[in-house]
Amino acid sequence: MQEEAQNTTPQLNVEGAVKDILETIDRDREREIISRRFGLFDRRETLEQIGELLGITRERVRQLEKAVITRLKTAAEADLPHIKEVEQALGAHLNEMGKVSA
Repeated sequence: MQEEAQNTTPQLNVEGAVKDILETIDRDREREIISRRFGLFDRRETLEQIGELLGITRERVRQLEKAVITRLKTAAEADLPHIKEVEQALGAHLNEMGKVSA
């Protein structure tokens, strides 16, 4: 009788991790742009749609999005909340799915 393989993938609250990471963005408008552009809590929206909502041009939305993503990438190397847990969970999941990350 073979023992059933145990799931060793670390469990992760993705929604909680996303919310905590979004909290690191200081300005509400920038947080709103990232949430809407990537469809984090609803559907994805275009630069034009977000610009109309916020009363700014789509080019300004693009500029703000780029600036926030750059800051998040820099912060990810240092101290974003949950980033290590996310990295471990994704790596373990990929490993279990066929050692894709190895």
